Amino acid sequence: MNVPGFPVLAHGDSEPLMRILLNLSDNARNAAGDMGSVTLSLTLASDKSDGVKPMIGRHPTLPFAILTVTDTGPGIPEAMLGQIWEQGFSTKGRSGSGRGLALVRNLIESSGAGLAVETCLGSWTKFQVFWSLRT
Repeated sequence: MNVPGFPVLAHGDSEPLMRILLNLSDNARNAAGDMGSVTLSLTLASDKSDGVKPMIGRHPTLPFAILTVTDTGPGIPEAMLGQIWEQGFSTKGRSGSGRGLALVRNLIESSGAGLAVETCLGSWTKFQVFWSLRT
């Protein structure tokens, strides 16, 4: 886990943020399996020029934090990137409920936050949550 050495205070209710991180972390752990790894990090955005555009929601007004969940799992095929947010869609067959990322999408949109996904098939997946901070 990589985090700043000082408190970072989220804007608004912390419950949606905790549910988002729990779902993304759980998915990352499942994707990485026993031999892979999951990394969580928190950085502060100084501007919106990082070139990463949210796939869901938007960049919040500055200041905002970027919470990143990265796994070394198999990656997500590009053809599936649009489907992973749909209620009931799962890559786990019958063992998956297909509710986790649909819930993440709803929480991101209702919180005025943003979420980006980058993936490299066969290597890794990175989810970035853009969340407003208290001023």
